Formats: sequence, structure tokens, C-alpha cells
Amino acid sequence: MTGGPIARVREHLAEPLNRTALAVIVSTLMTSALGFAFWLVAALIFDAETVGRDNALVSAMMLIATVCLLNLNNIMMRFLPQVRDHIGRRVLQTYAVSSGVSFVAGIAFALNASGVSDDLAFLDDDPLWILGFAAVCALWSVWVMQDAALVALGRAEWMVPENAAFSVLKIAALPLMYVLAPDNGVFVAFVVPVLLVLPVINWAIFKRAVPRAAHKQREAGGVVEVMGWRKLFVFAAQDFVGSAIGEVVVVAMPLVVIALLSATETAYFSVPFMLIAAFDMMYYAVTVALTTEAAREPGRVGEITHMALRRLTRFQLPVSIAIVAFAPLILLPFPGEYGEQGTNVLRILALASAPRAALLFYQAAARLQGHGGRLMCSQIANTAGVVGLAWLLSGDYGIDGIAWGWLITHAVLAALVLPGLRRFIREPTVLARDPMDLTEAAPL
Repeated sequence: MTGGPIARVREHLAEPLNRTALAVIVSTLMTSALGFAFWLVAALIFDAETVGRDNALVSAMMLIATVCLLNLNNIMMRFLPQVRDHIGRRVLQTYAVSSGVSFVAGIAFALNASGVSDDLAFLDDDPLWILGFAAVCALWSVWVMQDAALVALGRAEWMVPENAAFSVLKIAALPLMYVLAPDNGVFVAFVVPVLLVLPVINWAIFKRAVPRAAHKQREAGGVVEVMGWRKLFVFAAQDFVGSAIGEVVVVAMPLVVIALLSATETAYFSVPFMLIAAFDMMYYAVTVALTTEAAREPGRVGEITHMALRRLTRFQLPVSIAIVAFAPLILLPFPGEYGEQGTNVLRILALASAPRAALLFYQAAARLQGHGGRLMCSQIANTAGVVGLAWLLSGDYGIDGIAWGWLITHAVLAALVLPGLRRFIREPTVLARDPMDLTEAAPL
């Protein structure tokens, strides 16, 4: 009786797209659940002002590290499966570049933190905080890059224990940091576990994953053969500009809120935003798997694309509706003001999840086809719309207005890219070396 279901599970996991997507989704779900627990414990132990300020500080760290990746994480996931030689060296080079740039940018931000918000003025008052914040930004850039390396090397499943260890350790650190560093204990508890987990995962990457990938990719198409140096450089530059600006709408929203409103209101906005960002990451995981696996096997791009589409219609849409319906219950574990202030925000943000998923799908298709200009324009428009509407609506409507800006922007952009997305779904293609592998990419 058990042979049937077990066989179906094995057959499902034999498909690389399913295996990669499932690993990223499980990692995201687990991280989201434990992240929810982290901010719940933080809200119960620390006052709302501290939670809001440290949430903004975490957002600043993530934004700096993510922008200073120089989009090498997306480039790695798109092209490392097509690299034949020196795979480990390429990974190390991305680590060195991104962490070095992140360190410099972290110092620059810390020196000017009071200009962003008076609540962050403590950063530029203390040389130890300046250097410490810069070092954390550098470490976080490696943390993000290592996940991209795991996906590109076909070892996405290792993200599950990696993020489990990180999430559990940061929760366990909260009571200790309340005693040792009460003023910024939430931030310190968030970043200390990185120091413990990072060396272990990278030992596994370079001792196990890289040699395995090098063996499998001996006959892979070289990146330069796929695109040519000039086209590769232009695409990478466009993707970097778009991705760097596009990240503002995810990792820096609490920073935007604290700049427009206050630390307390940032706390009330950040909890529902964190929940929706985690939910949206599950479909982002599907688009990451689509990008990596279609690059690895260009001849199967049509099959892989339709699998990604089914996950959008069968999961993302129904769960979005459920979040809208049960928003008050979802926020019930948090102290009273979090639920009262955050319920409408959670509902509005949940309504934006479906159009955001469509936009992510479009961007994955553009990355596969080498359309850096379209990718860049969609991401810049997204950030400009969200930040611009947040500035316009926050004065009269507070955090609800910022949430409405998020929804309106994603709905409008999803409508604009829908015709191009439909064309890709009908005739999916990917830039590849062999003409038999659909080298000519149709316009989106």
C-alpha cells in the first residue's frame, strides 16, 4: 500500500526543478515559521521601539549586502550551471568581490545613519558600531551568496539544515541578548548565528558540492560561448542595476517606513510585511528553480515553465485568499497593538502576492532569454512605484497607505507585463550554446 505514494514521491523528486524548488520552498517555509517565532519572541521581550529600530537596522544590513552582491548571486544561478572550468574559483571570486564592496558600503551607511533617521543615530556615534556593522554587512553578503552557490551547484537541499540552524540559534540568542545588549539585542541576536553556521556550510560547498559539479559540467557550454563577452557584460550590468534597485522593495521596506514615519509604526508594519515577504519567497523559489534548471537543460524549458505556472495557479492564489480571510488570526499571537495596527496591512499586502508572483515569473523569463533591458526596467519601475506611493500615501494613511502603494504598484506592473509573459508561456525559450537547445530567444 505504501509503494504507490513512495514511488510517486520518488518520481516527483527525480525531476530537478521539483527537487530544487521543493528544497528552497521547505527552507523558506521553515525559515519563515522560525522567523515569525523570532520576531514574536522579540516583541514579547523587547519594547516596540527597540523592535522597530532593530528591524530597520536588519533591513539596512540586508539592503547593503544585497545591493553589494552586484547581482553576482543571480548571475551565478543563471550561468554557473554552464561553466566548465574553475567552478570553485568562480564562487570564491564572487565572495571576495561582494563582501569587500559590502564592507565599504556598510561603513558609509553607518557614518551617515543619523541622516536616515534619528533612531539610528547611535551608529555614527561609536567607531566600534561603525566597524561592526560594516563587518556584518560583509558576512551577510557571503551568507546570501552561498545560497545562490548551493542552488547553482545542484545542492539546494543543503539550505534546509543551514537555515534551520541559523533560525533556531537566533531565537535562542534573544533572551541572552536582552541581558547582555538590551539596547540592540534583537539585531545582535539576528546576526551572531551567521558566525557559527557560515564556516560549516562553506566547508561542504568547497569539499563536496564543487567537485561534484565540476565532474558533471565537464561538457557544459561555456558562458562566453553562450553569449559572447560583450553581450554577457551588458546583460550583467543591466541585471545588476535592476536587481540592486529592485531589492529596495523587499529588504528595505522597514527602512523606508522608519524614514517616513517612526520606529514604533515600523514595528507594526514590519510584522505583516515579514510574513508576506516570506510567503512570496515560496514562489520566488519556483522562479529560481526555473532559471537554474532551464539553464542546465535548455531543451526542457517548455516542460519546466509549465510546471512553474501550475505552482502559481494551484498554490499562490488560494493561499493569498486564505491570508486575506484569516489575517486577524494570523497576527493573534502578537501583542495587541501589532494585531490592531497590522491586520489591514497584512490583508492589503496579501492581495499583492499574485501580481507579484506574475512579475517574478516575467523577470525569470527575461533572465533566461538574456533580455537585461526588460528585466532592468521592470525592477526599476517596481521600486519607483512602491517608494513613490509610500511617500505620497503615508502622510494621510500611515502604514496602511504604504501597503496600498505596494499593492497598486504590483497590480499595475503585472498588467503591463502580462502580454509578454503569455507569449513566453506559449513559446518558452532560453539562450543556449547549441542551436538545437533553442538558442534564439523570442522577445517577451
